[in-house]
Amino acid sequence: MTNATKLALEESLKRLLLKKPLDKITINDLTTDCGISRMTFYYHFKDKFDVIHWIFYTEITPILEESFSINHWEEGLLALFHYMQENRKFYVNILRFHGQNSFIECLMEFYENLAKKMLVESNPSRNFSQQELK
Repeated sequence: MTNATKLALEESLKRLLLKKPLDKITINDLTTDCGISRMTFYYHFKDKFDVIHWIFYTEITPILEESFSINHWEEGLLALFHYMQENRKFYVNILRFHGQNSFIECLMEFYENLAKKMLVESNPSRNFSQQELK
């Protein structure tokens, strides 16, 4: 039931974003559209931005992890751009929102972690300290 609820909330958010901007969508809009209680929503997510982050990590991360490497990073970016183009209405709407918890923040955090991973993998004989990786 957990994944089914998360997927229902994902689809609901995507539907609602076709009608109005992210900053106008409320938790009540999501729960009403899904036919679930607010408590059920909060059991799965802390806020609507958490839903967006979940979407990112369940949809985009597998695409990037499959094709991203130190020697083929261009292919990973191209795969990401194709995916975002296919789902452009959703991504255009969430990219319009700026500030704390924005999708851009989530994307930058992901790329920062990916860059660190690529740095470590490209220098296997070197032990990087946590300070160097910050």
